[in-house]
Amino acid sequence: MWTREQVKGTAKYVLSFSYWKALLACLIVSLVTSISTMGSSYTTSFTTTYRISGDLFSWQIGGIVLLLFCILSSIGILFGIFVANPVEVGKCRFFLANRQNKGGYDQIFSLFKSGVYLNVVKTMFLRDLYVFLWSLLFVIPGIVKSYEYSMIPYILAENPNIDSKRAFAISRSMTQGEKGSIFVLDLSFLGWLFLGAMACGIGTLFVAPYIQATLTELYEILKYKVISGGMAGMDELGGQNGYIGEERPIYQPYSPAQGNAADYHGFSGQTAAYPGQPYPQTGFSAAPPNPTAPESDGLAEEEKSQSGSWFEQQVQQEKNNGMES
Repeated sequence: MWTREQVKGTAKYVLSFSYWKALLACLIVSLVTSISTMGSSYTTSFTTTYRISGDLFSWQIGGIVLLLFCILSSIGILFGIFVANPVEVGKCRFFLANRQNKGGYDQIFSLFKSGVYLNVVKTMFLRDLYVFLWSLLFVIPGIVKSYEYSMIPYILAENPNIDSKRAFAISRSMTQGEKGSIFVLDLSFLGWLFLGAMACGIGTLFVAPYIQATLTELYEILKYKVISGGMAGMDELGGQNGYIGEERPIYQPYSPAQGNAADYHGFSGQTAAYPGQPYPQTGFSAAPPNPTAPESDGLAEEEKSQSGSWFEQQVQQEKNNGMES
């Protein structure tokens, strides 16, 4: 069971050594994502200025404004689907890596590459579409679904190749029984956002790293919940260490010093095995032998004496008895 104080406290610790870097990352993402809403805001002001009336000239102006509205709205929607959504996932990738002080600005745009880009676009588009359709049912179902699918960007950040259906299923498992607590967590930021809005709205940008870092810590807790409960495999969510900012994470073999492997259970549809050897395909062992380690002569002789069979030991004993006699 997690608490608001727990996730916020951890987020503050992470930002204590990376706040300004996280602030610049939020600024970059804000500038990119604001373009998708710029078109609709401009066209709304145009339609307010040039109201359509019975006058022929006004009708012509209204038609031009309507056409401009459709064009800019279409551009904004397409920009949000193909640019803003992958950048949102990249932002989650940055904050996941930033937990270990490995966040880089290139990670924000790291999803724009062949092999993963289209899957990220498709999954995020389906998320937005489902939330929009549920919002048509008196808004409240849409709010519930937005919390239910809120972990999808983080799941894609750690595993951009994951199947869309599987991403939705894992996000539902993560937020099952947690939606109310997450909603209260969001409400706890209202005071900070209000103070930021009082500073001409610019102050909200300075609060953004704190909010994003807190949500990232929440994701880590919920990820452990579904992995330990057997609802998702460790390899589905970025591997043993998760996404730590590397292009190709190197999954080290499990060692007892890393914790209790029995706390993790693999998803039945995956090939990885838990516990003990989470990545058997690597061929590594938990404690590889060290052939260069020096051995004392006494220890070597003792091992040799214990390595022979029972028959050989009996023969050697009879020889020793004969020599003594």
